[in-house]
Amino acid sequence: MLEPAFTSLPPLLESLESALLPYLDRPFAIFGHSMGSLIAFELARVLEKSHRLRPQHIFVSGRLPPHLAQKSGPAYDLPTPEFISELRVLEGTPDEILNNRELMALLLPVLRADLQLVQTHQHVPGEPLNSPITVLGGRQDSTTPVSELGTWAAMTRSSCFVRIFPGNHFFLNQFRSAVINLVSSTLSLARVGRSDPALPEERSK
Repeated sequence: MLEPAFTSLPPLLESLESALLPYLDRPFAIFGHSMGSLIAFELARVLEKSHRLRPQHIFVSGRLPPHLAQKSGPAYDLPTPEFISELRVLEGTPDEILNNRELMALLLPVLRADLQLVQTHQHVPGEPLNSPITVLGGRQDSTTPVSELGTWAAMTRSSCFVRIFPGNHFFLNQFRSAVINLVSSTLSLARVGRSDPALPEERSK
């Protein structure tokens, strides 16, 4: 809370790159949800391009790929009542927090910065990644149509799998154990050189 918030992606990627490189002398994977999916993908691009480091697997959750246009207008600079309404739509912040004025006064600058980073990001086309990608989505997620999650396949030369869970944008909170099991089993298979455990009908590539 005391650190300046990132409002654009390049400085954040530079910070992550510097912080993580000392630990990437061993097999690693990257997981990101929502805004984190954008960060995970762009971080993987930096690591592969600048350091020839390739994640064993990339997990993206609750977000369409970055080459698709933003389908809603910017919300990060909305007046506070409208901004809080946007947060309610995502259903990830309890009403007890949204209705607490003192707590929201602390959180709003951070939340606005997050949305500014995501909503002002301009995707730069480049070479597809070489890591397999597993895409996770919530069937009732109004912000991320499950019918479009397979478009992540364009972001990699390797395999792309889609796994759908019940629930809204924050399905991973309700189905935490199932998500962890999916990540764990996927990485276990990667260690022995096998494919993602997704069912055949869930494969997008």
